[in-house]
Amino acid sequence: GHMDEIAVRVEWAGVSEPGVETTAQIVAALRTKIGVRPNLVLVPPNTLARTDLKSRRVRDERGLYSV
Repeated sequence: GHMDEIAVRVEWAGVSEPGVETTAQIVAALRTKIGVRPNLVLVPPNTLARTDLKSRRVRDERGLYSV
């Protein structure tokens, strides 16, 4: 509802999808590091864009600002 959310996309290159325990460990590690509980989104390998330049790591999709 009224709270902002953060989604973290993770490429999973394992043989099979990680179990609930592994996913919980990833979320816990991120929560410890960044201070908020992210929504973890697993994506297939080579899905996320690659670049040799400095990339934009955070994208604000809240739609708060009109252009």
